[in-house]
Amino acid sequence: MSHFTAAMSRGVDRIYKGVGESAFYIFANGSRTDCVVIPERDLETSGEFAQVNAALVLCSVRKSEIPERPKRGETIVLPGSCEEYAVREVIFSDQFEWRFYAV
Repeated sequence: MSHFTAAMSRGVDRIYKGVGESAFYIFANGSRTDCVVIPERDLETSGEFAQVNAALVLCSVRKSEIPERPKRGETIVLPGSCEEYAVREVIFSDQFEWRFYAV
């Protein structure tokens, strides 16, 4: 891992530690894993106007915690706020995280 990539990874970890919420992810095969998710619930202020009616939340999760691409219908549960969402569509990925709409 390059110095730049290592520094970026530490930065991403700090962001998740600061604003992320504890959650667990349930895969299609029924297995589950703990993770930290950054949910964006107010999509209108995020500039996602066209998706407001189609998705309740835009989730970001680190690939170090969910290494496989999230699949439609898999579940993310945020116990702290008693929320449960089903993955709808992955809209972004890079070497550090996945971003997906969930309903």
